Amino acid sequence: MTSVADENGLRHVLLCRVILGKVENVPADSKQSQPSSKHYDTGVDDISSPTKHIIWTAFMNSYIHPDYILSFNYNSITDPVVFGTLKPRSEYVLFPNLVAKISNHLKPSQMSLLHKSYRIYQEQKITREVWINKVRKIVGDRLLHSVITGGGDVRPI
Repeated sequence: MTSVADENGLRHVLLCRVILGKVENVPADSKQSQPSSKHYDTGVDDISSPTKHIIWTAFMNSYIHPDYILSFNYNSITDPVVFGTLKPRSEYVLFPNLVAKISNHLKPSQMSLLHKSYRIYQEQKITREVWINKVRKIVGDRLLHSVITGGGDVRPI
């Protein structure tokens, strides 16, 4: 939404693949211009839920690969979430409560995957967004929706 229209009224966004590698937390007010040690490749503003990624200048040519230029017309869109990050509009369900409500609906292998993904998330090896996507794949949107809304239309396996 912040891109500038060209002379034909088109806006352009460059889509890139980025290798993040091992990330470190870099506070917003930091003057840091390189990794704090050789153990880190990139930086983020928040390890558990990053909104900004920092690719150090020395690594730009090897960590960023431009893939596409997306060109589009942009007039006036009243709902800013079209281009922004969609935030959950429902109540959060604590992990132990989720497990208690879905344990009869999933196979043991799925429950194992669910617990493993939660451990990885707790160890801050993946972001909350990545973890939620893993939960959605393991559990399924229909069952998650039923648990969050308190619906009773899902049958156990």
